[in-house]
Amino acid sequence: MSGVGGAGGGQAGQKSVLIVDDDETLREAFVFDFKRRGYRVLSASSGTEAFKIAQAERLDAVITDVRMPNGTGVELLDNIKTMNARLPVVIFVTGFSDLSTEDAYDKGAFAVMSKPFDRKVLAETVQKAMLGCSERLSTSAELAPDAPQVVLPADLSGALRAVTLRFGQGGMSLAYEGDSARVGQPVSFRIEHPGHGLPPLFGQGVIRWMRESDPTNRVLGIEFTYLDPACRPAAVAFLDGLHVKAFIPKSAA
Repeated sequence: MSGVGGAGGGQAGQKSVLIVDDDETLREAFVFDFKRRGYRVLSASSGTEAFKIAQAERLDAVITDVRMPNGTGVELLDNIKTMNARLPVVIFVTGFSDLSTEDAYDKGAFAVMSKPFDRKVLAETVQKAMLGCSERLSTSAELAPDAPQVVLPADLSGALRAVTLRFGQGGMSLAYEGDSARVGQPVSFRIEHPGHGLPPLFGQGVIRWMRESDPTNRVLGIEFTYLDPACRPAAVAFLDGLHVKAFIPKSAA
């Protein structure tokens, strides 16, 4: 077993990260980086080995590659989310991966990162993954003047809303008519009647995936990055109470 640290190891309050990659050089580089940042770090070279560690250890986040022998990252993600739907998993993909970004978020990945990537961005992503929902969604950003605004009007019928809007642990998928959206772009949103007993939702997010039926009709997968204080308590309680694996769900549209 490649694990670093033993069961119950680590200092009180120290966060634990499991790093999974069959590339030993890359895996050990990640181990070094996260130990240097003060984390208790465990590692594995396959999905099968990693899941055994996840079953035995207290973990705060998992970082995994997709393509590995003896248990892929997709299998590991599925197994972890069945065991603990709230354990954050950051997954690496390449141009050769069979897993789409949309599918990864629907399976419960907290973040999907393409190789090669900035290690500082990875560390910031893992740190964000360990925050509670309310803390993670409490800081607004200065958006560009041309940032898209996603609006669902108050008169949207319940049946249409069920197809148009779906929620996951950390975001939503919805239909969008417009030509200015692109993956990775920050957006603001206003959902006048989100359903589920929620008040109108106002906030900001980032487009994590996009599916097009034609140039002006798209389905967007949006990660929440900020919720207005007026709706945040109710929205956080709703998101924390969802019994779903998806972080950003696939749209039914």
